[in-house]
Amino acid sequence: MNGELYLIGVGPGDPELLTLKAKRILAAADVVAFPQKPGEEPLAYAIAAGHIAAEAERLPLDLPIAVDRAPAQKAYDEAAALIEDRLASGLNVAYLCAGDPLFYGSAMYLLDRLKPLVGVHVVPGVTSVSASAAAIARPLAARNEIFKVLPAPLEDEVLERELHGAQSVAIIKTGRHLPRIRLLLEKSGLLASALVVTRASHGDETVTPLEAVTGDVLPYFSTILAYGGAEAWAETLAPDRRFAPSPAQPPEPTIALDPERKPAIILFTTAGAATASRIATATGGRVHAFGPGEEGAADLLPRLFAEGTPIVGVAAAGILIRLLAASLADKRAEPPVVAVSADGGHVVPLLGGHHGGNALARQLAETLGGVAAVTTASDTRFTRGLDEPPPGFVLENPAEAKQAMARVLNGEQVSIVGEAPWLAEAGYPVSDTGSVEVRVTPRADAEADLVYRPKTLVAGVGCERGVTPDEIYGLLASTLSDKGLSPESLAAIASIDIKADEPALNRVAERFGVPLRLFSAAELAEEEARLVTPSEVVRAETGTPGVAEAAALKAGTLLVPKRRSARATCAIGLAAAPIEIAEFGRARGMLHIVGIGPGDAAQRTGSAVRALSVSTDWVGYGLYLDLVADLQGRRKTHRFPLGDEEVRVRHALELAGKGRTVALVSSGDAQIYAMASLVYELLDATGERALSDAARRIAVACHPGISAMQMASARAGALIGHDFCAISLSDLLTPAADIRRRLATAALGDFVTALYNPRSGRRTELIEIAKGFFLAHRRPDTPVIVATNLGRDGERVRVTNLKDFDPQSVDMLTIVLIGSSQSRILRRGDGTVAFTPRGYDRKTEKGEA
Repeated sequence: MNGELYLIGVGPGDPELLTLKAKRILAAADVVAFPQKPGEEPLAYAIAAGHIAAEAERLPLDLPIAVDRAPAQKAYDEAAALIEDRLASGLNVAYLCAGDPLFYGSAMYLLDRLKPLVGVHVVPGVTSVSASAAAIARPLAARNEIFKVLPAPLEDEVLERELHGAQSVAIIKTGRHLPRIRLLLEKSGLLASALVVTRASHGDETVTPLEAVTGDVLPYFSTILAYGGAEAWAETLAPDRRFAPSPAQPPEPTIALDPERKPAIILFTTAGAATASRIATATGGRVHAFGPGEEGAADLLPRLFAEGTPIVGVAAAGILIRLLAASLADKRAEPPVVAVSADGGHVVPLLGGHHGGNALARQLAETLGGVAAVTTASDTRFTRGLDEPPPGFVLENPAEAKQAMARVLNGEQVSIVGEAPWLAEAGYPVSDTGSVEVRVTPRADAEADLVYRPKTLVAGVGCERGVTPDEIYGLLASTLSDKGLSPESLAAIASIDIKADEPALNRVAERFGVPLRLFSAAELAEEEARLVTPSEVVRAETGTPGVAEAAALKAGTLLVPKRRSARATCAIGLAAAPIEIAEFGRARGMLHIVGIGPGDAAQRTGSAVRALSVSTDWVGYGLYLDLVADLQGRRKTHRFPLGDEEVRVRHALELAGKGRTVALVSSGDAQIYAMASLVYELLDATGERALSDAARRIAVACHPGISAMQMASARAGALIGHDFCAISLSDLLTPAADIRRRLATAALGDFVTALYNPRSGRRTELIEIAKGFFLAHRRPDTPVIVATNLGRDGERVRVTNLKDFDPQSVDMLTIVLIGSSQSRILRRGDGTVAFTPRGYDRKTEKGEA
């Protein structure tokens, strides 16, 4: 018996506008399907997510938003087939549609395909037009008035006819058609009454008179309402909504950038501070402020550019060009560089236009209420370059894009074999007889002016422990070649989770430039009925009758059954649409052990900053997390009190075991009296202290930081210029007898000695003992550096001598450095420093150092 299909309107955005009937059906549905474009958050799902049963299957469908009259037939056929399969299994399916299902929604195309086959129920929802009317508290129509809804892409002749004498009009899908609509409304006498409602019912809803709107493109979720007659339009607005050009908090734009590369916002004058702050809030980027002389920027900007970090300069374009001139080489590899005027009124993409720069400029202009001055020829006519396909697609021959674009600009049309709806959406002239040929396919033998590779292939891999990377790579490469498949269409390598730490799998994924995604044995066993070559031997070893084929089948269908080499197997799966990697299996978890230095942002290493930037979660003592709060953005923090070190580190490891990228934050250097050694201790633990298997298989990277010992020496000269050692005086983890023995050895051995954790309220004797040991072996005038709160508010650094050093003047936020017999004090005009000569005055003729 077939299941039932429910087409549910979830409203325009506010989850509270979801109907009671919709909530009831969602709570009971076996499968919840929804449209989702690759790389974008699904709006309909986000609205309804809180009412979907936890056990219900989530079924995202890649359904294009096309501007030509016919939607992409193949995509809707495939989506309908996926839904029909589940209905045939007796499952009830709820399909979510923003607004109302039958009001310019994707649901109507599914209805056409499925209504003759199954029972279909439609649950209406609040439309964006109704929500827009509610935003301005004005009826759409009253008494005998005629209300019209007009899509902006209609021909000018049709729009002009419908607007003439209109009493009440809603214009939707305006987008880049705004200049035309503005002129037609003016011609019909409706411009003065027209209001733009953006993101109706959302928390950042805005209402703006159309005459006050700058720029030539409206945000996607915008509706224009206009009324005929002589009524003073402003009087229809509630007083607190009248002529509000933007919300108090700017909406977050969808920046088409690598999420691991948030932009660096460069600021040279205080005049642009407010604009820089708004950009940082909208993008999650970090503001780097410099003085008018550009001091420091000359070093930072080339480094950021070389790392591929997008740069947004709230500055004159000339400054950015001058600072980056020596770094310009390959335009195909340069990141976005955008100049923004201090008032935010003008946004100019300077570099990397086709690598997200033009899109970033437009979205910043939208956020700031300014104008994006895009100058690349393609982007003045089209909203996307031919060499910048959307996420999930790769242009195989980018060198040909320039010539193809020139032909299009000269009037030639584009013909497409495969699915590339974004070309029509971007405004390209698409025709079945077009002379600029485009092919979208994973087939390696494709020939066309432009060949786009959809990321629809998944290589499932099984292997023996210790197999070489070359063996797996050779097996995959030959399989793809033999079957005529392009490696550019490979979206992921997939395997069973017990292989997460298999070096060969990770190396091969890196060589192909794709992620390694993992599934549990239970998840792979779900594909048993579809396996071509199940194996009881594999089941006995792994808990599932197949690894390679089962992992490949997670993509959708099995394109190439299992093939073997001596120690590995592989199979190729094919997805109906580009793989959304974030929703496909799990990543191998990653733990970054990060030393942030003493506290001053200027003392952080680039490696530490990058590790914090790419992590999804930060774990650490609350004070340490506060020291890097300027980098936090939208990352989740897991704060722990002082102490609880093992609980803290275990939490970080288990969190990474769930596939997260975690930063375990320590002050100073994480290797020195911090968390790094405890990480490895727990990875090695057995019995009651043992970690989960998933946590033990994560990747670990250490990022050293500047230690308090280094910082103290640097602040007061160069005391650790020769042999030195460090000793912690905390007896919580080390017996006091061991500490005393080490102190005596350091004093006798004439080491420069750094004393960590010198004194607490409970522990006062060991620092006194230390002074005594060193006085027994050193001169009374031996240099001593006492440094407190290094790199933080209240920093104090002073140079004294061993005789005058007062052990009662220190605490747990202090580090003490005691010099060797060779250390000296140097009094200069600007202060006193301490240093330890290495002996260069005795350097031999052989040049030994």
